[in-house]
Amino acid sequence: MEKALETMVGKMAPLLDERQRRIFLGLAADVAGRGGVAEVVALTGAGKNTVYQGKREAGDLPEDPRARP
Repeated sequence: MEKALETMVGKMAPLLDERQRRIFLGLAADVAGRGGVAEVVALTGAGKNTVYQGKREAGDLPEDPRARP
């Protein structure tokens, strides 16, 4: 899982603006499971508060896989 997370974050994070990146990192931490925040922080150098904020913001988003911007 760690290598998959590294690949996913490495390819996506540079394409995102600040808010999108925060939310993406929060979601990545959720997908990684227990210890996910620490793993994302170690992988990206982002602050843990940034990742936790992203998790909160992601929780506020609607869950519709068919939604388009």
